[in-house]
Amino acid sequence: IATISESFMYPASPFSGRVERIHIKVGQSVNPGDPIATIVSTTGQVTVVALVSKDIAQSVSTLEPSILTQGDQVFELTPLHISSEPTDGRLFAVVYLLPQLGPASQVALLKGSEVNSSSALSGGSTDGQYVSISLPVGFADTNSIIPFIPLESVFQSQDESIVFVNESGTARARKVTLGYVTGRFVEVTDGLQDEDVVLLDRTLIEGDRVTVKSL
Repeated sequence: IATISESFMYPASPFSGRVERIHIKVGQSVNPGDPIATIVSTTGQVTVVALVSKDIAQSVSTLEPSILTQGDQVFELTPLHISSEPTDGRLFAVVYLLPQLGPASQVALLKGSEVNSSSALSGGSTDGQYVSISLPVGFADTNSIIPFIPLESVFQSQDESIVFVNESGTARARKVTLGYVTGRFVEVTDGLQDEDVVLLDRTLIEGDRVTVKSL
């Protein structure tokens, strides 16, 4: 199983740079959160990693920007990556890439973690400095007719995505086209009507009788 998991792994840096140090050896066992390598950016970009709980990581919006504040600088950014496994104890990583601020290059970790750098986030920062961040949780409050539905309600095969809707107490399958995933919800860009009531049980069979307990 470990070999199969490893075959799907593709470690990549969020910025261009050079490898300063390799922390592990070939064949060594590692755990989530163990450092593999220290990479120093050559582009002047800053990577900020927010360490959050599983619930927050699953609910962070990838559509609405997060607000990062460092000194008198404010950045509106969407996550570059959200980890699906813990990276630091039981905490999950939400990764942001700040705009280029100069020749400095570093990785800043929130929640009291280390900063792997000899320079600053921007002009006057120091190693270990905290960065304030506001994370939008859930999905955007919008008047758009494009609906979001829970991921648990979608049955997916290699060829199609299906949800079940309630039609007069009977489960009916609908082929849908999916868009962005936001936390535990997914955007449906085609296949649903405004009046459709989506059933959360994706194990239903076409024609099953259903009773809607709540809307």
